[in-house]
Amino acid sequence: MTRTYKNLALITFAAFASLAMLAMGTAATYAQADSNAKIITVDRNSFFVDSEAAKDIAKQVKTLREGIESELNKKMEALTTERDQLAGQQTILTQEVFEEKAKQLQERFVALQAEAENKQRQLQAAVAKAQSKILEAVSPILDEILKEKNANLMLERGIIVKGAVDIDVTATAMLRLNEKLPTVKVELAQAKAGN
Repeated sequence: MTRTYKNLALITFAAFASLAMLAMGTAATYAQADSNAKIITVDRNSFFVDSEAAKDIAKQVKTLREGIESELNKKMEALTTERDQLAGQQTILTQEVFEEKAKQLQERFVALQAEAENKQRQLQAAVAKAQSKILEAVSPILDEILKEKNANLMLERGIIVKGAVDIDVTATAMLRLNEKLPTVKVELAQAKAGN
């Protein structure tokens, strides 16, 4: 799993965990107010890591990242070769011509760095967009399971200290998600003019 994908998964998990922490207080209050409250749990982070769609996203991201790195490495090698050639010409060029060529070469190195950063942002945005499709697909599934189980409340499994195993619906939701959304296309946004 790539670092970017792990970071996005961790950020997603942290957001859900924060919401779950808020829900903990609400759940305790709700359970006290309604002694017939039925609570179920789910590990929402697993949908972004272990589902077929998440694995498909990771595979596509790996391929995209390798392609981007290969393209950028070729450009860097060409610039490095050009820099070495320029260094070899320093004694035969006038100081003014050498400095101008060195400045132009430096600008191309800076532009390549900016291109690399832009590609990284594009890849992160593509991953976020693809992961949002997982969220869109799993939300109605979780709603269905909540109704099927006659539950009043669904909590993030990570906030539960102790509980019965049969209250966790992650496996059921995962099966349905894998049937509904086995793949998600990861698409890089087109570069804007001037980037």
